[in-house]
Amino acid sequence: MLDNSFFVAVVIAVAAVLSAWRVLAEVRRTRRSLIVRSGLALLTAAGVLLAVAAVVNHHYSYLPDVGSLTGHVSPDLTRTTRYLADAPSPLHGVIEKQVLAGPGFSAKPLYVYLPAPYFKDLASRFPVLYLLHGSPGIAVDWIRTGKIDRTMDTLVAQNAIRPFIIVMPDFDLNYARDTQCEDIPAGPQMDTYLTRDVVSFVDTHYRTIADRDDRVIGGFSAGAYCGINLTMRHQGVFSAFVSDSGYTVPDENTYTRDLFGGSEWLRRSNTPADYLWSIPMREPLGAYLEAGSADPVFRDDSAWVTSVLRRRGASVTLRIFPGHDHGWRDARDHATYLLRWTSSWFANTSASANAHTPAVSSVRSTSPSI
Repeated sequence: MLDNSFFVAVVIAVAAVLSAWRVLAEVRRTRRSLIVRSGLALLTAAGVLLAVAAVVNHHYSYLPDVGSLTGHVSPDLTRTTRYLADAPSPLHGVIEKQVLAGPGFSAKPLYVYLPAPYFKDLASRFPVLYLLHGSPGIAVDWIRTGKIDRTMDTLVAQNAIRPFIIVMPDFDLNYARDTQCEDIPAGPQMDTYLTRDVVSFVDTHYRTIADRDDRVIGGFSAGAYCGINLTMRHQGVFSAFVSDSGYTVPDENTYTRDLFGGSEWLRRSNTPADYLWSIPMREPLGAYLEAGSADPVFRDDSAWVTSVLRRRGASVTLRIFPGHDHGWRDARDHATYLLRWTSSWFANTSASANAHTPAVSSVRSTSPSI
């Protein structure tokens, strides 16, 4: 509903009516009390703010429905910390909410999507996709906004992909600050948290294949930048990244504040645009990049990354979506391709191929298209 054009039009119409009512009240102000006029002014301001928020939300599609505002983010989200082993196997995936503290900050939410096959064969181990939100954003965004679990449920039910675990951590400080997934001098150590603490927690608490070949990281926008940077700088932890509308130069602004303590060396060490040509590469190394044709900055950055990594021998897929832009509606539409590529990557890496993962009838990988 919140992402519906009709709803946006209604909100704007209401705001217009309230504004007209306010003007009329001013014309007749000698006949109205101060309280009434003040109330009308507040209603008008609220209506205008609501209209602006609705227009912005419609463009970025951050809150797709009213339920998103009240905490009903997904039918897959369980209220228990662990799906009971003696319960009947679920017909769809299950999302568990965990909390985990990191160096320089208190406990943050961590969402773990477990596909339905996870509960059917307790001897099976699964690869892991670490999926990061955009900025501003929080850990729940890929569930509430991206609906990644429902897309995954559909693909698994269709036997179209090899099932894997999806972990959705938080790298922003609850909307207060964008860390760009960096180890900030004298601040939160988000790089260490994501590449060491989160991975260790997941490998300890879930039946994962604890091998770099069976870990992929990435996400949308800022989360895609994080995926590129963390993969290239921690190739012993991750073997591939997925990037939806990503970029190669870290944002630095009033929202991120100082990320590198004034160190030019740290800045360049975390700028893929500077080091992608020369950083040592470990095989196998893979990448999936996607962007909208109507999103030229991120489209061109994705094409540049693809060109560099292909020349260096990495396995790279690039997909450009005609007419798509830079928003969560686009990310939701792209999710099927991202998940299919991830499944294909896991299916073709040695550790995953030898693991006890359920077979599928076919694994369709997206073909490169620029």
